[in-house]
Amino acid sequence: MLKTMFKKYFNKIWKPKMVNPDYKKMITEPPAPNVSHSPVPQKVEEAIVELSFGEAISEVLLGKKIHKLEWKDENYYGFINDTILSLHKPDGKIYQWVLSEGDISGTDYIIL
Repeated sequence: MLKTMFKKYFNKIWKPKMVNPDYKKMITEPPAPNVSHSPVPQKVEEAIVELSFGEAISEVLLGKKIHKLEWKDENYYGFINDTILSLHKPDGKIYQWVLSEGDISGTDYIIL
């Protein structure tokens, strides 16, 4: 009984649409929101994922650069330089990264 009522209700609110009447192809799923049918690819915005210090260091060990959102300039980032954890500062110089408690407890690291 309940199944029959659900089927009737569902069929009222969702009916497959014909895409190509010549070939009788049916759409069986509703379209995804904000989908463009343009042949030109759209720019996809990447979400900023904030990482803990441990997660960020794991990425550094894979050769990536990390940046703490607390640091205003993106030219300020951490990376591995000849097996030494280093900081590149906005002045263009590279320094050995002396970790502070704030660095270790930070959860606002991003990958550049």
